[in-house]
Amino acid sequence: MDKDCSDLRDCRAGTGLGGSRLVLLYCSRCGGRIIETAVLRQAETTMNHSNANDGIRLFAKGGIAAAITINSGALLGTFAKISEILPLVGNVSLRNAISFWSWGVALGSVAWIFAALAASAYANSQRKTEITFGAIGYISVILSIGAFLLGFMNISAGISLYPRQ
Repeated sequence: MDKDCSDLRDCRAGTGLGGSRLVLLYCSRCGGRIIETAVLRQAETTMNHSNANDGIRLFAKGGIAAAITINSGALLGTFAKISEILPLVGNVSLRNAISFWSWGVALGSVAWIFAALAASAYANSQRKTEITFGAIGYISVILSIGAFLLGFMNISAGISLYPRQ
C-alpha cells in the first residue's frame, strides 16, 4: 500500500490483543490491499464524567445511609433495652453514648444535605462550590462514624462485672 494513500474504507472491526480496537481497511486507490491497524476512538479512551459522577453519588449515598443507620440503630437498640443496660453501664456512660449516637444521626443528616448541594453545584458546573460542599459532606460522614465509635467506647468503658444497684 502506498504511504500517500488516503482512500481507505472501514471494512470490518474487531478486538485485538490487549483489548485494542482493530480495523481492517481497504484501499481502493492502490490495488485493494487490506491492512490491519489499531484504532482507538476518542470516545472509548476518554472517561465519561457523567457516569463517574453517578458512581461517586452511589458510594456517597451508601456511606451516608450507613452512618445514619448505625447511629440510629444503636439508639433504638439502647432505648429498647435501657432497663437492662442501665444497671450494667451506669448513668454517665449511657448518657454519653446516647449523646454521641444522637450527634451521629444529626451529622449523617447534615452530610446528606451537603451531598445534595454538591450534586446541584456539579449540575450547574460550579466546581469550587461542588468541592467545598463535597468536602463538608465527607467530613460530616467521618464525624458521624466517629460518633458511633465514641458511643460504643463509652458503653464498653462503662460495663461493670457487678451490676449497679
